[in-house]
Parts: sequence; C-alpha cells; structure tokens
Amino acid sequence: MKILLRNSADPALFRYFNKKTTAGSDLEMVRASIAAFKDKESFARMQTIGGNDVYRDVSADDLKGEPVVLVQSSGTTIRASADEYALRTLITLRTLKDAGAGPIWLVEPYAGYMRQDKPTEIRDEDGQRTGEFYLESVSAKTLAAYKKFGGADGYSTVDIHSDMALGFYQDEFGADNVINVDPTEVYAEYAKALGIEDLVIVNPDMGADARAEKLRQATGFTERASASKDRNNAGIGPSTSSVQSMEGDVEGKDVLIIDDIFNTCGTAIGCARELKRKGAERIFAMAAAGTFGSDGLTKMFEAKAKNGAPLFEQIYVSNAISQRERIHNLESEYLEDVVKSRVKIMDFAPLLWKHITEDIMTHPVMQKKDDAPAPKP
Repeated sequence: MKILLRNSADPALFRYFNKKTTAGSDLEMVRASIAAFKDKESFARMQTIGGNDVYRDVSADDLKGEPVVLVQSSGTTIRASADEYALRTLITLRTLKDAGAGPIWLVEPYAGYMRQDKPTEIRDEDGQRTGEFYLESVSAKTLAAYKKFGGADGYSTVDIHSDMALGFYQDEFGADNVINVDPTEVYAEYAKALGIEDLVIVNPDMGADARAEKLRQATGFTERASASKDRNNAGIGPSTSSVQSMEGDVEGKDVLIIDDIFNTCGTAIGCARELKRKGAERIFAMAAAGTFGSDGLTKMFEAKAKNGAPLFEQIYVSNAISQRERIHNLESEYLEDVVKSRVKIMDFAPLLWKHITEDIMTHPVMQKKDDAPAPKP
C-alpha cells in the first residue's frame, strides 16, 4: 500500500509518516508535487517513492494495481484557498487512477465545505425565521460527489461538522466505506495536560454539545457548561451570531471551549466574553481545525477581557491544516515566546497513522485489485 501525503496538511504529518514507512516495504510513501504553475493552474506530479528518508524515482509499475491512501486537507492556508486545494485533490485522484492505481482511500484531516450542508433559511426584517430558504449551493453534497467521481473508493475525515454532511458521503461511497475519525482521545490528552482538576468543559453552541460531553467523559472532569447562540443571516454569505444563553456554573473556575472549527472566531470570542461575564477565570479554547478566515487567529490572540488581560489563556488547534504562516505573522508582531506560549498545535499524526494502519489497510475496499480502466469524465 502506498501513502501520498502533501499540500495543506502540516509538514509535521509528513515527517511522522516518513519515519513510519520504509523503502521497499509493503507500506511506502509517495512524494508528489501538487501545486500550481505560474498562471495558477494546478497540477499533480508523482515524483519519488520510499520511506524513512530513502527514496527513488516513481515508475509506472510502482502504482499499477496498488492500493493508495491519499492524505490531503482542503482547508484554506495563507498559500492557497480551499477551492484550490479541492481542485488539486480531484486532479491528484484522477492522476492516480489514470496511472492504473488500485483502490484509493481519500483521508482529509480537515475537509472544507462541510459547513455548507443545507441552504440558509430566509429571515424577515425582524430577524425571525420564515420557513423559506435561499436557492443556494449545498457544497458538502457537491464535493462528496466530486471526490467519488475523481476516483476515491473510500473516504474519511476527522470530526466531521454535521450528520447531514456525513450522510452525503455515505450516499456517495456507501456507509461502510466512510469513516468519521474521532479525535476525542487527542483533545483529552491536551486537556488533561493542562493540570487543572476542576476544568469546566464548554460547548460554544448546541452543535458542539455532544463533542463537549464526550470530552468531559474522556477526561474524567465532572463539570460542564453550555452556550446557545442565534445566527442571523441578512442574506446569502457571511452571518453574524451572538450568545443567547449560558447554562452551568463557571464562576471562579477555569474553562475549556471545545469546537470543531475556528474560522472567523466570532462564536468562540462571544462565548468567552459571556463566560467572563459569568465569572470564569482562565479560558482555554480548542478545535480540530483552524481555518481562521478574516484573521480569526489574530482576533482570538488579541481579544481582551475587561481588565485588559488576554481573553484566551491558550488557543489549541491541530496540524490538520498548516498554521506555520499564520503563526509566523503573529510572531512578527509579538514576541515569539509569547506566541508559542499561547498558540498550541495539537499533533494529529499518531491518530491518522493509527486510522490508516488499523482501519484502512484492513478495510475490504482496500484489499481488492482494481485493474479496470478509469471511468471517463
């Protein structure tokens, strides 16, 4: 089986996988250039194969009939947009299929477009729901079909945004060929490392309630708090949200906000301000992925409590999406040690490696040899 890992995932993932694979063994890494020409047209080129820093040029026979695991995030980085990464995924899938590769399992540590899982409900002038919906794209469904068409036979991602989005992928690939990787054990490891015995786990909205409860159980912490919010869309596009209520006792206590994605970070900041109003002490924030649109990371980092202290003690996101450039930009404005002490990267590499070796390598889909020609577009 071959593993191809490039693009918007953090380089730490590649280094980890490189050390776990061995040239000439049953499990090898394929190095590829998946980028863009000067005119911004994307391309994919398989270059070398091997492992543990021993690589040779790829030949046509290396991939023919071989099962391949493509690890590729589609979250926006400073270098490229989610749109560009999504297109590169399609191009890479087709390149592998056209080269005669066997079954392909696509692993997206972070999968873009999952929040676009239903049309937006129209609100009236008073912000009340009308029961009518805009005619707009449901891109989570579209992207599921596009990945299947591209040549993927199985699919997995980490902490998928919603059951609705999960259903789209199950419809395309079959329920048995889609895996939602649970990162709770990683969250728990970092939460317990804080060394706070009575840490309160908080969901910033009701969509994160189950995630927060799983984390509470995994850590053994006893206390929970729960926020609910209202989202008001003036029209198609960005929305605004505000915390409507907060349940749970947080007065004088340290808290951890847990969510799947930090994007513009309005929800996290709004929740943190409400927690402070309720008397919370230190506030930590954690999410599987940081897409950080509209300088969301900077907004979280610079947010202040009423006493002028940082609103967030520490901000945790995983390396499902590379944060190197964003952190570098912060370090150009603030002391490097201060940034490193407050912005923490959770390592998903062991979780993903375990998923590939225990779930994907033994999956029935990946046992077959697919010598059939690639379907025509």
